[in-house]
Amino acid sequence: MGGTYTLEGNKYMENVIYHANKEYVGTKVRLLLEIRNDTLTQSYPADENWKLSVKYSIEKYVRVK
Repeated sequence: MGGTYTLEGNKYMENVIYHANKEYVGTKVRLLLEIRNDTLTQSYPADENWKLSVKYSIEKYVRVK
């Protein structure tokens, strides 16, 4: 997946330009981000009002030292 994106505070939105699944091309992906110490947390999907879906996912990335 790839495309153009905007980041405003903790709100990340990507306009999907290419994806292995053609159904995603032309869609917008919204994620809420949090950086705390050495950990990045991404929660998604969020709707147009930045509310997380009832079924949402969390990904955590911890910096390797």
